[in-house]
Amino acid sequence: MLGIVRMARTLKVYLTAPSPDLVHQWRNFGESVYTALRDECEVSLAEIDASTSEFFVRGIHKRELRTTAARVRKIAEKSLMSQIVSVAEITDDHDA
Repeated sequence: MLGIVRMARTLKVYLTAPSPDLVHQWRNFGESVYTALRDECEVSLAEIDASTSEFFVRGIHKRELRTTAARVRKIAEKSLMSQIVSVAEITDDHDA
């Protein structure tokens, strides 16, 4: 039996100007993203807790990509980080 190929997408969430001064705020933001998306996407709390400048949101269905990116940007606004956080779709080996 052939498996269904799932064309999931990945978002890279990153600081545009990483700084040691931002690490605590960055991780708090990442935890907010995790809480908001953990039931719908693959978000690693361990990856966020170890991050100083980027983390990934994986397993996003193609039709939900823009909505998910907008949700991450909204969380960045609420965290007062919208000017220094970027969200971009990337090609990820996990997506195949």
